[in-house]
Amino acid sequence: MDQEFIDKKKKTFLSGLSFFFLLLVFLSVLFSTYNWQWPFSATIFILGVVLLIEGADWIVHSSTHLARSLGMPPVVIGLLFVACMTSIPEFAVTLYASFTGKPDIALGTLIGSNIATIGLVIGIAAMISPLVVHSFTILLETPFLLLSSVLIFVLSFRLFDFGSSTYVLGKIDGLILLLFFLMFLVYTRHQIERKESKTVQKKFFKEFSSESGKSAVPLFRTLFVFFVGLFAVFLGAKFVVTSATLIARGFGVSEAIIGLTLIAVGTTLPELMISIVGILKKEYDLVIGNILGSNIITLLFISGFTAVLHPYVVDTHILFIDMLVLVLFCVLFQVFITTDKTITRTEGAILFICYLIYFFYLIWYAFY
Repeated sequence: MDQEFIDKKKKTFLSGLSFFFLLLVFLSVLFSTYNWQWPFSATIFILGVVLLIEGADWIVHSSTHLARSLGMPPVVIGLLFVACMTSIPEFAVTLYASFTGKPDIALGTLIGSNIATIGLVIGIAAMISPLVVHSFTILLETPFLLLSSVLIFVLSFRLFDFGSSTYVLGKIDGLILLLFFLMFLVYTRHQIERKESKTVQKKFFKEFSSESGKSAVPLFRTLFVFFVGLFAVFLGAKFVVTSATLIARGFGVSEAIIGLTLIAVGTTLPELMISIVGILKKEYDLVIGNILGSNIITLLFISGFTAVLHPYVVDTHILFIDMLVLVLFCVLFQVFITTDKTITRTEGAILFICYLIYFFYLIWYAFY
């Protein structure tokens, strides 16, 4: 696929997104003026998702410039750093929801976004084109995803919070998750430097830095773009959480269901955008590597960090249904990716159909 064609399509998409953003702002003001609550809540939710996507895009590009200027190794930028940046929407929503007394939205978003990236994003990507993995590091990282999903499930059973009568992820649980995240970083960095080929390393870096060019970007401008993106993400998180709460109350469904469905799908859109670009360029390691790293970061770092600051009370449905569904998706992902190092179209269809079944089950559960 021609690079100029891809860049042109992306500029067209972003210009359309800007127009859509302005339209949403106009509609939100209009609905607020006439006190139309449902259209207003829905518009604010979509506006928040747009802010999350656009803010995450600004953060990814500006932080990549900063990482390059600081001399960070290219492969670390490709396999770890950008995966962290694409997890910013989940981090913002979770942090805001936790500190505003909405733990069900926070944990529902974390679990739901991981299920969505495997079932929805990987499923759709593999149906478009089989995903062949060349990176040895990615294959070694996949067990960490399964381990992370099992670990957060086990830690929710009051293992270190004996005085509680409910299921919780407490401060000690959060520290354990952060410890495993640190182990993941050290392990991945070690495997990259020892066993990854220079070709694969350059490939990852090129995908994230080619748009920036080789010319130097003023530090002030880069920092300005980064903080504007950060502000947009957290403003979007506020809009998403606030409007989702109103939608949940209006329909009489739990906040956890909203987090597992609407917010989870909304926060996975940055990963979906990168996956589409990766498929167009036939860089399948990019697609798998970004989603794998993003999911592990979400489960270990974001869950651990927010649990240390503000422990979660775990909803029983999330614990016994959604976390087990996440483990199942991680098992399927592990099996598919280790079979001939390829996720085929059939396997992608299986993941996608399983996600649709799970999604419609949540809708059925919410209303019946």
